[in-house]
Amino acid sequence: MLDSIPGSGDNTVPRDNNVEMRQLAELYIVVKETIIFFEEVNPDQKTDIQPINELRNAFDHLMRATAVRTGLKKEENPDDYICKQLDKSYGHVYRAGYDTVDFLCLTLKGYISKALNGYHTNSIREAIPEYYSEIKPKITKLENEITKYRSKKDVGENNHERLLNYIAVARDLGNLRARIDAAIPSILELEAQRTNDSAETQSQQQSTEIRGIKSKIVLLVIGAILTLVFQAAYDKIKEASTLKPLQTPAVPSQEPIPAAQK
Repeated sequence: MLDSIPGSGDNTVPRDNNVEMRQLAELYIVVKETIIFFEEVNPDQKTDIQPINELRNAFDHLMRATAVRTGLKKEENPDDYICKQLDKSYGHVYRAGYDTVDFLCLTLKGYISKALNGYHTNSIREAIPEYYSEIKPKITKLENEITKYRSKKDVGENNHERLLNYIAVARDLGNLRARIDAAIPSILELEAQRTNDSAETQSQQQSTEIRGIKSKIVLLVIGAILTLVFQAAYDKIKEASTLKPLQTPAVPSQEPIPAAQK
């Protein structure tokens, strides 16, 4: 915040406390909205304790500055004291904002990565036609930007613009999460319909298989019966056509003629 105040590096140059108060108030409003947004998208509806501690400390420094500005407390150099307290208050609000948006992004990324797990891609495509062509690529892009902001994080520098850009990225990710949330009922309905269709198809397949098995059994029985019938007929025909073997007549034996009779 000091860098945005003309002459802030030189203690001999007066600083406008009203300007610093305005910057502090602007930052606080943005951070407060971010905290509320986090509470709305957080499934547990809980606020991280660290941002709350930072805001409590920011309030303490703000009250110290206010006490001097209103004459409740005396300081040898009141303007310098007030500026220092406002700077410290600003730093705590800044850190509260960074802690909130860090936790917000992690929560959103975790939720989005699991929100559509287990659903058929066709159900997702029907419920959110632009998911694979628009939403999913944008989620990947935002996650990459979040990684960059986290890697460049330096709460000691009080980079107002960077924090606001980081919050904007988190809000974009939150809006995508809201679009996914809105489509979940439709996805569930499509999944139920898909399950019913699958059950009907499976039932039809089972019925077809059962009919096929029954047909095979009937054919086997018919085949067995026909085999028995043909076999019986064949045996009767064979028995009827088989002739009894002929008996050869006995030939009388010729005894030798006695020699005297010759």
